[in-house]
Amino acid sequence: MAASVVLLGAMLFAGRHVPTSLGLTLVGAAALFHGYAHGSELAVGASAVAYAAGFMGATTLLHGVGLAAGVGLQRLPDRVARLAATVVGGAGVVMLAARL
Repeated sequence: MAASVVLLGAMLFAGRHVPTSLGLTLVGAAALFHGYAHGSELAVGASAVAYAAGFMGATTLLHGVGLAAGVGLQRLPDRVARLAATVVGGAGVVMLAARL
């Protein structure tokens, strides 16, 4: 998961558009790994339905915030967007370093 955050930061920093098929493939791969990681955190004996409902609600909220941030960043000067990309990528590096 941390590697996908680093990759996202790098892609945002580059500021290049990727073909839709590549973007969908990258998002799908990240979703698969994120979903597996979070699904494996389900406690034994816990309600899978309640866990899934909470997970989907939180995911919906995070996607909405992400979309709003993306629209907002498009309106900012390029240097501010690159700074935000650096923060995202740096967070991924910190997550990777914490695993060592």
